[in-house]
Formats: sequence, C-alpha cells, structure tokens
Amino acid sequence: MILLMIDEIDFLKNKKQDVLYNIFEWQHLPNSHLVIVCIANTLNFQSILIPKIQSRMGKNTLIFKPYTSEEIKKILQNRLIGSTLFKEEALTFISKKVASFSSDIRKSLHIARKSIEMFRLKKREKKNIDIEIVNSVFEQESQKPAILYIQKSSDIFKIFLISILTEFKYKNTSFFEIDSLYERTNNLLSQSNQPVLEYFHVKMMVDRCIDLRILKYIN
Repeated sequence: MILLMIDEIDFLKNKKQDVLYNIFEWQHLPNSHLVIVCIANTLNFQSILIPKIQSRMGKNTLIFKPYTSEEIKKILQNRLIGSTLFKEEALTFISKKVASFSSDIRKSLHIARKSIEMFRLKKREKKNIDIEIVNSVFEQESQKPAILYIQKSSDIFKIFLISILTEFKYKNTSFFEIDSLYERTNNLLSQSNQPVLEYFHVKMMVDRCIDLRILKYIN
C-alpha cells in the first residue's frame, strides 16, 4: 500500500482541472494500491470540482474547524508553562484578536514572540507583557507590511488588486468567488498586454492578500 498525502491541494486546481483528474485516476489503475489523503483550505473544495473528479474521490471528509479564542489561549499557555512573563489579560487579548480575523495559531505565536521582543526593549518601564505592548505589536503588524508589499510588487500583482476592486464595484458585494476573480484578472491582463495566469497563480495571490489582511476567507 502507498499513502500519498497532498497538502494545500487547492493550488493544483487549474481551469481544466486535468492535474487533479490525473492524480485521482492513479488510484483506479490496476494494482495501484494507492491511498490519497488531501488537505484543502476551502471547506467546499470537493463540490467545486468537475463531476468526473468528484466520482473518483472518496466521501470520507474530516473538517477541522478554526481555533476558538479559548483554544488559542490554551495553546499559548502551554507554550509558556512556568513563565510569568505575560499578564493573563494580554494572552486573552492575543487569542481573541487572532480568532476574530483568522484563527491562525501561527499568527498567535508570532504576535507572542514579537511581544517578548518589544518587552525586552521596554523592560525598564514594564514588569510584564500587558495589553499595551501586545496592541502595539498588532498595530505594527497590520497595515504597514501590506503597504510596503504593494509598493514593491509587480505590475501583475497590482492588476490583480485592481481586479479585486472591480469585483467589489460591479457586483456591489463584499464577497466573491475565486473563479470570477480569476477570469476578471486574466481579462485585465490581456487588455494590458500582460501574460495570463494559471488558476493556482491567482490562488497564491489570494492567499497572499489574506496574509496581508486585504482579503478574508468566508467559509
């Protein structure tokens, strides 16, 4: 038996979906003995695939729900066992803030590390890491990286951002499907004499915008 595990399989979805079809066809070949486990970021990933791929996928789906603020706080507390560096309300602030926009435990740990770095610079003024320090870290991590990234980004990425604004304007809504953004981006790129993109390129740029807090997934 061969176990093939594919993380972030969303990136392999192109317009024709031929890459995904070939992958799931492998396990139906004679004597393949192949088991495929896929991890996707989108909850409805299987439903947006063409029927011939869906028919080759199993129906065993395990949904990992986003971390709650309480779960994030417990993880942070486990990492800080034996330490009194953080005030209780500071950990609560981190966990609730992160849970409100992404529930990404990596973001929580990143904010905690940055808070420790800032505390070391201010430890003559502070005895513990409090909400003030944590909030300062959040402010530093919010818009500044996005602005710098956009300023230094390629023309293709800037056209992609224009596509996002166009989707908002013409659809008069605060949300949209990646498929429609993919089509609009390539239309604008063609009009600008730029090379068109594969679906996974657009998906990567969407994920980058989520990291920069320009966009947010809605499950």
